[in-house]
Amino acid sequence: MSCVCDIFFKTESTSDAAKDMNEAQNHSVDVKAGAVEYLSAGDPFAEETVVILHASATGAATMTGLAQSLASRYHVLIPNLDGYGFTKLDCAKCPATFRHVQAVERFLSALQIEKLHLIGHSIGGLIALRLARRARFELKSLVLIEPMAFGVLDEVADKDAIDFDRAMINDFLGAVSAGNFEDGLSVFTERVSGQNWDDLTEKARVELMAVIPQIVEEAPLVSCDDLNSDDFSQISVPTFLLGTEMGPPPAAPIIERISAALPNSARQTLSGMGHMAPVTHASVVGDAIETFYGTLER
Repeated sequence: MSCVCDIFFKTESTSDAAKDMNEAQNHSVDVKAGAVEYLSAGDPFAEETVVILHASATGAATMTGLAQSLASRYHVLIPNLDGYGFTKLDCAKCPATFRHVQAVERFLSALQIEKLHLIGHSIGGLIALRLARRARFELKSLVLIEPMAFGVLDEVADKDAIDFDRAMINDFLGAVSAGNFEDGLSVFTERVSGQNWDDLTEKARVELMAVIPQIVEEAPLVSCDDLNSDDFSQISVPTFLLGTEMGPPPAAPIIERISAALPNSARQTLSGMGHMAPVTHASVVGDAIETFYGTLER
């Protein structure tokens, strides 16, 4: 399975013993009008299931470190969103965010998963919010790691955050449309993750080039998402909002707006980390999530 960003960002190492115990396994399942590729870790007969949704321009394999950090207690599943790896729905005219939601819902249905904990990172956080709002399954908890839910921002109070994102997208799209693909991807990686294009491996650059069409489609849709805080206010499941000290400027106000809207939410900021913390500091993120899960059992 091709994983765009398992080398895009330097991932946290895992001990050989932990790998042997919790190594993620690759699978594919047929769903209505398509197929979903996914990774699994942990005991499939564990009492509780955790589903993790990855960020844009990455893929399921980037979340293996986080999955391994949770796999000693949970059955962890990481589906590739539509267009990533071998996940593909026959819905070419539907917007990417809709296809991602459909891919996850059909994936859960195909595996007959009715109860789960849901984790979403970046665009995966937005998809997780949309799934929670649709409530097609029993959601036990929701973890949102710097979700890119731009619709919750206030056009006046959060103007700087909105302007930062729109400028990034315009610069990215402008460079790509002019055929300057590396310049466009440099804008995306540096402003979203703080990762310099020149520091990436050749393999990482090639793999990022391959998902330019995904980024071109997803970035404007996410930036102009039309669901606001009121649309999510009925989500009552325990929710954990996880931010980072060095994340992109829109991340903090988005978390603040969602926290104010959701009646049963808690939040935490991880110091010394950036937007790709679930990849670069998987065990730290995993520990924070485990602590949150511990509060659910009290």
